[in-house]
Amino acid sequence: MAAFILGWVALSLVAWPRATGDVTHDGFDPNLLWTGVLGTPTAGQVSLSRSSLRLTAGPGSEPTVHLLATSLRFAAVFDVRIEADGGSSDPLEIHLWSARQATGYLLRFGAAPDHTLSGQLQLNGAWKAINNLGTYDPHGRYQVRIALDPTHGPQTIDVIPTGSVGGTPIHSLVSAADAPGLFLGLPVAMTVQSLSKDGLARAVIDHYRLSLPVQPGLPRSAPGSAPVTVTLLVVSALLLGLVAAGRFARHRPRPLPASTGRVSSKMPARTGLMLLVAAATIGYLAGNLWLFHVGAHSYDIMAEKTFAYVAATYGPADLYDVPATVTPAKVWAGTPYAEVGFPYGPVMGIVFTAIGAVYRAAFGQGGIPPMDSIQLEVLIKLFNVVLGLADGVLIYLILRKRLGNVLSAIGAGLFVFNPAVWFMMSVWGETQTISLLFLLLAIWRGEAEDPVGAWAALALAALTRPQMIIPAAFLALYLLRRFPLGASIRAASWSILIAFIAVAPFTLRISPALPVSYLERVAGTQAATPSDSYSYVSSDGYNLWPLVTQSVSGQSGKARLYYPASRSVWGPFSYSSLGTLLLVITLAMLGLTLALASRRLRPGGVLPFLLAATLALLVLKTGVSTHHFVLAIGLLIPCLGFITAPAYAALVMAVTVTTFVSLWGSLGYALQAAPKLYPLLDAEHNILTAAFMNLFNSDVFITAATIANLAVFLVSLAMAARALTREAETGMPGAGQSARRG
Repeated sequence: MAAFILGWVALSLVAWPRATGDVTHDGFDPNLLWTGVLGTPTAGQVSLSRSSLRLTAGPGSEPTVHLLATSLRFAAVFDVRIEADGGSSDPLEIHLWSARQATGYLLRFGAAPDHTLSGQLQLNGAWKAINNLGTYDPHGRYQVRIALDPTHGPQTIDVIPTGSVGGTPIHSLVSAADAPGLFLGLPVAMTVQSLSKDGLARAVIDHYRLSLPVQPGLPRSAPGSAPVTVTLLVVSALLLGLVAAGRFARHRPRPLPASTGRVSSKMPARTGLMLLVAAATIGYLAGNLWLFHVGAHSYDIMAEKTFAYVAATYGPADLYDVPATVTPAKVWAGTPYAEVGFPYGPVMGIVFTAIGAVYRAAFGQGGIPPMDSIQLEVLIKLFNVVLGLADGVLIYLILRKRLGNVLSAIGAGLFVFNPAVWFMMSVWGETQTISLLFLLLAIWRGEAEDPVGAWAALALAALTRPQMIIPAAFLALYLLRRFPLGASIRAASWSILIAFIAVAPFTLRISPALPVSYLERVAGTQAATPSDSYSYVSSDGYNLWPLVTQSVSGQSGKARLYYPASRSVWGPFSYSSLGTLLLVITLAMLGLTLALASRRLRPGGVLPFLLAATLALLVLKTGVSTHHFVLAIGLLIPCLGFITAPAYAALVMAVTVTTFVSLWGSLGYALQAAPKLYPLLDAEHNILTAAFMNLFNSDVFITAATIANLAVFLVSLAMAARALTREAETGMPGAGQSARRG
């Protein structure tokens, strides 16, 4: 059976029927477009439906719509009608531009009486000479065809008369030589707007179709392959059900002994403990629920709303293309700087599908509720909080295997009531607690001698987000050594089957080999691109590199973090390449040590290795975001007992403080572009936000925080070495006795 499962997945890698051509989307989705009226808002109007877009500009107004922003190759086709051309401005402008480079190309449908069709280049903010392309008939209909590859170019625009309108098609081409900033692999926006100075201008766009390429590494199944996938899913589910039934039959619970009629002396103590746990749970939920209204990271929460909406409305498989065209321009006061491409694995896609489905069921009222709502934001944060509590329970169960009730409860409490964790999930709105759940579950089941449960949870953990792949790989290495080879192969095979069923909404549209394709895609994103100048040594996390940028590159303040990782640091090495080299060397040494010594590990001894591998990724690799340090917190806390209590407390405090400060400080800077979105956190009115921004930007604190995180990383390596000795002391006074008593 194991060989059949592995062979089936391997076969799908090479023989599964793949779709050819692009993915197309017809019509407008008002939830996914940014609309606004610049200038005099009351004088203009944007009327948007699924089938058409009408821009009406009165005197002094500029109704504007960002149709997309993407770094993908795309082709768009739509029809244009000019309904009113009064005044002295353009009734319609179509702008293809990179907001980061202030570079683009503008196609104008000019006002009466000339009705000129013209093009104009913008280079680094400066407008070049207008190029007259011809004229248009104000009573006619025109088809506009746009094709653009933001990485390789070129850009083409065709304006073709349709219907009874005469005239010659107009072709315009822009190459990388004309506008280099348009072809750096950065997001390119397609914006339409109508302008008026003193009259009425109106344009209508309809029959809109957007074509996108099939994503590299995630090819979609060809038409007709879905029935095959469904059949395989049904067979897989039946096989899994048979195995589950067999396991239940072998391990069904024994009947409880008959009651003796005596009341246990432990009942009052257990009642008190249950009341304490209930009070702590209520406090945890109440505190986090209160934080929901404080604010959020405007970009991240908009991205997550988009994911939940797209997954529930279009389907999970569309997460890999539709969000990659959506710009949350409102977080930059209407400027389309970036898209919200889905960066996660298929398991997180299923999570967002569940969130979106719950949202539609609760607030849809038979239709599609608005995407950008406070209700959806609260629901996303609520998922984070509930699964964060589940993380705490798993930490308790992991610690309970070796430390007993009291110390295990302390460890769980350190995570559940950690201020950095609270801020990340209930204010910022990020989802690390969801990914961490599967990894902790795999650790717990592995320590409980359950290879199938451990491997299944491990497979799901690896398919949540790219940052989980390294700790998942180390845990897989440990499980291979911990259990007999045959048991590991069987468990790993069933885990593949379970993962396949779990991500069925993706496999129906993509391929049974989706998990492998996803891992290949993650590896492919490490290749250098022309947009590397926008990849920084740190994305607000205190890793190794702010120390180096200060001493080598002369940077200060937060510029030490936001320094291009593509810049040279030493000889032929850039910051990015040197960081990758250090990471590979460190992981190779850790992995070799774990592989050779896994069977000598004391109980729970894999935890320091997982922590060290995760910290190696966060501290040595460039581009780390601060919220990923919550993953390190979740792996550090279960290491209770591997070092002395004071040293352990210092490590937890160090990572918590550095993460908390960088979370709040960087959030303050992120909100500066549109402070009205979350006014309670606006530094102009919140002295705490201003204080954390100053601390985040302080050279003294940046240096101290970087050294602190490096110290935690080095201590984690020492803990991993110490875990190789089965007879090592726990490091916690009385821990061994507590474990025996528990």
